[in-house]
Amino acid sequence: MKRVTGTPVPATRTAHPRMRVLSPRIVCVTTVLVSLAALAQASTIDFTTASSSYVYQGTETRDTLVTRITNSSIYCKEALSAAVLFGGAATPCGSAGNSNHGYYLDVHFRVPAAKAGAWSFRLGPDFGNGGAIFVDGVKLASANYDVWWAYDWNSGAVMYVNNVALATGAHRVEVTGFENCCAGAMTLQYRVGNGPWMDVSIDSLTPPPDADGDGVPDVNDNCPAVANPDQANADGDALGDACDACPADANNDADADGICGNGDNCPAQANPGQEDEDGDGRGDACDAVCTDPGSLTLVLHGNSEMTLECGLSTWTDPGAEAWDVGCVPVTVHKYNSGDDDGDGVPGAQDPDDYGPGPATNAEGTYSVQYIAWNATGTTVSAIRSVTVNDSTPPTLKLKGSVLMTHMCGSQWVDPGVEAVDACYGDISPTVRVTGYVNGWVAGTYSLLYEVTDSGGNSAPPVTRTVNVVNCPW
Repeated sequence: MKRVTGTPVPATRTAHPRMRVLSPRIVCVTTVLVSLAALAQASTIDFTTASSSYVYQGTETRDTLVTRITNSSIYCKEALSAAVLFGGAATPCGSAGNSNHGYYLDVHFRVPAAKAGAWSFRLGPDFGNGGAIFVDGVKLASANYDVWWAYDWNSGAVMYVNNVALATGAHRVEVTGFENCCAGAMTLQYRVGNGPWMDVSIDSLTPPPDADGDGVPDVNDNCPAVANPDQANADGDALGDACDACPADANNDADADGICGNGDNCPAQANPGQEDEDGDGRGDACDAVCTDPGSLTLVLHGNSEMTLECGLSTWTDPGAEAWDVGCVPVTVHKYNSGDDDGDGVPGAQDPDDYGPGPATNAEGTYSVQYIAWNATGTTVSAIRSVTVNDSTPPTLKLKGSVLMTHMCGSQWVDPGVEAVDACYGDISPTVRVTGYVNGWVAGTYSLLYEVTDSGGNSAPPVTRTVNVVNCPW
């Protein structure tokens, strides 16, 4: 049913397999109360069936409608995992008398900061004598006539509340309705902004763990213990600026001397005192000191073998120095260092350079060569080996809900997953899926999603449960 703003036009009602036609004089009351209020961080859904023969007039207050149910004789109570196909004759509480009874559905949840804004709700109802939807105590949709959705979200009987503003914190949605015949199953859904419609369920409404309360789930938060809703990350490493001791150093103090690499005069060799006797800007710990070698000599700064993490580390050439007899400095020529001529233009873009340098976004071993020669033609050289490894597992996240309901009789379409690897980017096409959902056979199906990157690192697997319901055969 479209949202009613004036005099409603009655929708056509068709009988369904679980309905039995009763005398018009027999009035069965169906009342649904959906309470989306914050009792705790986790969501809860409780369902009650009661005896009632009330008929909705269209002008009652929220308190009047709720009291009609809660003060009636209770048939059944149960805890639900989702407000999906509840109240039907085939459900545990729905079969407790097919006429003259009401339903009470109580759901509690919180809106996290990341989802504050416009929310919409829609109800697939079975209300022979109308019903209403309240959000935070305000009536936002109403129908004082027969509405039956017949398990079709395209039906004109579907009741909508569109784009109501929900701030961070606790909220409440209540739905009351009255049925004059049998127990037809109903479903309540919601969506945030223009996102997909989701079943109202404990899984979908319970915010994922967010220890710092910044609206970013811990699993996606680059500072899970420090609030940083903007997720700023200047150096592009795995840590956000808010919790990164070295926000401008992607290697995060690689030599562990307490000095961030961008301010360390020996970034690859520990020197907490930053001593620099000759004042050349290179710390003594990594500064080659000439003691008159007696011949042309070349010395590498830092280690001759280096290891970087693919997609997370950055490459900075430590360089080298050379001297001739008498400690006379000699120019060192670099090849495949990433900026061989030192003009600030990356080697991949500079025709004057001799190679792009080690690629930190692709596994492999890269060689950087240093050569020096003197006026007599004597030559000396050294090679640095740089290995780029991938030892970081990818991330794997579900698209859509962890718990889904599918109406029997059509092919179920998997919303899929998203797999991202620091080294190789989007690797979603390589995800392995175990399990199968038969959209023509009622039952509960489980799917297992797994992914391993080219480096052999596996993400924690994720699962999805799909309930196929209401097969007509």
